[in-house]
Amino acid sequence: GGLLPEPTLVEGMAVALEPVAREELTPHQWAKAAVASELAPPLSSLLGVSFFGQNQALAYTLAGSFLRFVLDTRGAAALRKTYALGSVEQGLGKPFAVLEAEWKKYLAQVPLPARAAALAKQRFERPGVWSQVCPHLVEQLEGELAAALSAGDFVRALEKCSAVLELDPAATQVRTTRISLLAQRGALGAATEQLKLLEGRAPTPVITRAKVALADAAFARGEYARAEVAYRALLDDPQSEADSRQLEVKLLALGAGEPARSLLRELLVQPFGAQDARLGIHLMRELALARADGLAPYLEARQLRSSQRYDVVLSLLRSAQQQGLPSERLRREALRLQVQAAFITGALSEAEALASQLAQGEDASLPDQLAAKEWSARVAFRRASNPSP
Repeated sequence: GGLLPEPTLVEGMAVALEPVAREELTPHQWAKAAVASELAPPLSSLLGVSFFGQNQALAYTLAGSFLRFVLDTRGAAALRKTYALGSVEQGLGKPFAVLEAEWKKYLAQVPLPARAAALAKQRFERPGVWSQVCPHLVEQLEGELAAALSAGDFVRALEKCSAVLELDPAATQVRTTRISLLAQRGALGAATEQLKLLEGRAPTPVITRAKVALADAAFARGEYARAEVAYRALLDDPQSEADSRQLEVKLLALGAGEPARSLLRELLVQPFGAQDARLGIHLMRELALARADGLAPYLEARQLRSSQRYDVVLSLLRSAQQQGLPSERLRREALRLQVQAAFITGALSEAEALASQLAQGEDASLPDQLAAKEWSARVAFRRASNPSP
């Protein structure tokens, strides 16, 4: 009756209308991977307050994919009607079970990258809050862990890791943090034992991240050859595109001469909470003097995005692309960021041209192609809404 919100529609609409993919996969790809991995509950279990009993990342994703399916197949008017009525069945005129079957048939046509199943298990591994042991206490402890990490208080952070894992041994991300903390303190034996507890129990990307933490500790100690061997062995493991990019940059750092290697080491593998953002900018400026390519302005642009100064971000990304970036992954990520910055700052012609570039080439993934289409549509809408310069 309009008194209680329908979270499937409220939260799902926000995900359905996002202009870019989340963590390199579209909502449809995440949903298909979850269904294929038997992680997805029936859509009917998301309706009403049951929505909050599910893994929240999974619930948001499935709802977003379903509503995007409505938009893609029935148009904006049908989606608006469904949202206004607060009922999928009333808005679309079909039983929910029939609509769910149509959605799954639609998902079956969506292409998936090879790493999708492993990433889905990593992202959706945690249960909903109603099925967790002491969920509020776990959330409180994880908040205290984050505060300790931010403050660089390793002793307290390790205590909080132990407290969380005692309540929830399946908290694999926290165990990965514990491995990283132990490795940074030089407790390699204890870190390796924690890694053994993950192997065979956690999704591959989680295990890969834990191994990267051990390699980072070697890099930080100046054991360059050992770190390089470890990074190279992990580069082709199933992991997010962002994690693959970080590995590439670390390998670039190890192959760079001094002072670039030391500057990148301090930027990339410093302990939790140890680096002041102002120091980071200084290091990037020093890196710009040490390298002729666009790596430094690219890293600086990423650092400054949180400040919302997209005019500065756009200028830095232009410089990075002009000077050249050392890998295709970095070039494409810089292009994604540049489209966004150009659109936000009102450089609509530039955003349109960059979106066209994003959709082209052998490395243009489905998320990139869809994002390019979304940005082009947004440019056209903005021009129509405000045609004056």
